[in-house]
Amino acid sequence: MTNRVIDLSTKPLSGLNDEEIVYLHVAGRSQEYTKDFIVISVLREINRNMKHTSGFNNSKTFAPALCAFAILDQIGSCYEDAAMAPYAGDEVNIKRALYYFCGIAPSSPEAEYLYMLRNSMVHDASMVSHNKPKTKWYFFRYRTNLGQLIKTPSAAWDGQAATIGNGTTAYVDPDELVTATETAVNKLGEIFVDRRSDLKLRVPKTEILHKYLMWDRR
Repeated sequence: MTNRVIDLSTKPLSGLNDEEIVYLHVAGRSQEYTKDFIVISVLREINRNMKHTSGFNNSKTFAPALCAFAILDQIGSCYEDAAMAPYAGDEVNIKRALYYFCGIAPSSPEAEYLYMLRNSMVHDASMVSHNKPKTKWYFFRYRTNLGQLIKTPSAAWDGQAATIGNGTTAYVDPDELVTATETAVNKLGEIFVDRRSDLKLRVPKTEILHKYLMWDRR
């Protein structure tokens, strides 16, 4: 993640402006100090957890993906890149993050399948998903060295066990998911550092302060 050091040690946390709050969230160091608080970015911490858990057999199946989807949810809810054409998808934060920070079109099959994988993993730690009317079904499996983040199936799956096969399976490379998410986090920090005026804040600074920053008295 890109660093741009801003000294906030003489300012109270409650007196920080939008830019300073965003700095703490996306571009600061591991631990920052205001006049009255020690501040840690949830975004930086979960990014570190994602990378750490991806390296161990006992944690790499679910933990990195859950961290990745939480990161994408978080940055998609908070930020947009004003240098790009406005997001034209549905109100799904992961799809917004994939568009602005990973270059994946919101209307693409890749965005749809990644969102549905996120739903299945977060809701019940499964790799099978469906839309609410149960008219579309999704069957996922990991495949390393896939050469791409996700390979969508050549045929729709009807939700029946008998029709599960290579043609109805969406393959996801877990290492590519971690890499793509880390790239998104880095791009977010780089936009803040290199072209601050393009980083559009979608929520009030107080939401970032209370939801995505951890702080304690010095």
